[in-house]
Amino acid sequence: MNKLTLFWWLLAPLFWSLSGRGYAQFLDVEFSGELIHLSCKVSAGSVKKEIQLEALRMQSLNQGDVSEITPFSIEIDHCQQSDMGKLIKMTWHGTQLVDIDGHSYLITQGDSDVVLGLVDGEGKPIIWDEPIDVGHVSVVKDEQSLLFGVVARKPPFGYVNAGNFSGWVTFSVEYE
Repeated sequence: MNKLTLFWWLLAPLFWSLSGRGYAQFLDVEFSGELIHLSCKVSAGSVKKEIQLEALRMQSLNQGDVSEITPFSIEIDHCQQSDMGKLIKMTWHGTQLVDIDGHSYLITQGDSDVVLGLVDGEGKPIIWDEPIDVGHVSVVKDEQSLLFGVVARKPPFGYVNAGNFSGWVTFSVEYE
């Protein structure tokens, strides 16, 4: 800080107190904020979703088969007219993944050793931890469903066992 500035800041209160308005109280008011665009939201029912995989056959999975796709959807809502046509991108995150034949599968917890794969609405395996295009905003002020599916299979080394399993993933959504 240069000497003139330092002089000003040290003596300015003295000058103010000697002036006719020296007894007035001064307040500093700081304004701040954030400009946001109200955009589509993930619907409340999709924030925490539980998908049940039914009728998995241990013998088929141990022979190397992949289960049938169990479909599920993520709904978005509250889109505005200004959102129409925007590209929707989703990023899926899993904490423990294993590579099988060039695709990543989620390692589950439990006794069965089943691994799970996510697929998009066309049945293609998703790419984990990277934004993927899942559609365009096409509905205003109502729900729009984004379709996905989950498959089960045996781990790359070993077999599945009878028993329960569970796995958790998270996702994020962007609009461009």
